[in-house]
Amino acid sequence: MTAFDPQAAAATLLAARRAAARLPGALGARNPADAYATHAALARLLDGAVPGWKAGNLTSAQRAASGIPTAICAPLLGPWFAASPARFARAAFVDPPALECEFAFELGADIPARAAPYTRADIEARVAALRPAIEIVDKRVAGATPLDAFADCMASGGFVYGAPIADWRRLDLATASVALALDGRASAQGTGAAILGDPLLALVELANAPPPWTGLRAGQIVTTGSCTGMTPVVDPALAVADFGPLGKVEIRFA
Repeated sequence: MTAFDPQAAAATLLAARRAAARLPGALGARNPADAYATHAALARLLDGAVPGWKAGNLTSAQRAASGIPTAICAPLLGPWFAASPARFARAAFVDPPALECEFAFELGADIPARAAPYTRADIEARVAALRPAIEIVDKRVAGATPLDAFADCMASGGFVYGAPIADWRRLDLATASVALALDGRASAQGTGAAILGDPLLALVELANAPPPWTGLRAGQIVTTGSCTGMTPVVDPALAVADFGPLGKVEIRFA
């Protein structure tokens, strides 16, 4: 069996991102360690900065489909990480960019790996703010296996975050709602209940299965998964995710 080269995989993925090009074949990731090693190599190619994370593989159904028995995460990469309002060229993505409206958490303290499991209360105490957000999904590997999709940063194409909500603890995030509109046309809606019944539980899952190559650090933003499914942006459009009293997140696709 040919050894997997995470440095080569990272360089190939970064070139594909920059060229908005689909890779014709598999990366060949054999296990989660290969995927995480690819993430680490990608970060090194981008000066080591990891401004945020996306959590995934949170449910038993997702774990059965992926063959990975724990929560996983992928770095949100700096060149595609922006504050709202943001602007992206549609041509910068391999596929029509697909939008996911999400609840994200800005860490106020490091969450070091430890043997004792973190509880919800432990993690709540380490969160500085809630951030409404939109993740942009883009798939660069043709016919990707679950492990290749994992290595490709879980198909993350970009991330845009809104203003911080410091007093988020007073909120019932299960009932907190979001509505997505494209050029003013209603396109999708959902609530925080879509994420394990409570989006903070996604961060708890990740804290108990952290990336093996680095830590979860204060100041990073962790996004927890889509509350609205995936909405493709086929034509140039203004996308607005309206989180009601939590604010709006806007992306102009030109």
